[in-house]
Amino acid sequence: MPSNVVGNTFRAIELEPQATAELEFPKFVEALLQKLGLLKEERFLYYERLRNKNTKWANGSRWVLALLGSIAFLLTGLRTGGIPSEMGFERI
Repeated sequence: MPSNVVGNTFRAIELEPQATAELEFPKFVEALLQKLGLLKEERFLYYERLRNKNTKWANGSRWVLALLGSIAFLLTGLRTGGIPSEMGFERI
């Protein structure tokens, strides 16, 4: 498989009419299915790489937001004294 596959949904399958005209129908169908399989694998690799790249960005931003949220929660706890009074949250 080529590593520089581009996502081109509109690329047609090369049927090679001269070569396939001599084949019997079952052989023709097998050749066609083989070409379709190669095309499917190429597109799958391209979109899988694209999906992994976007997933890396999304998971990284989720990690940063979780870290910032936990720091904010920690600072809020430190600001209020850490332990609420018995009557409620009186200390502000």
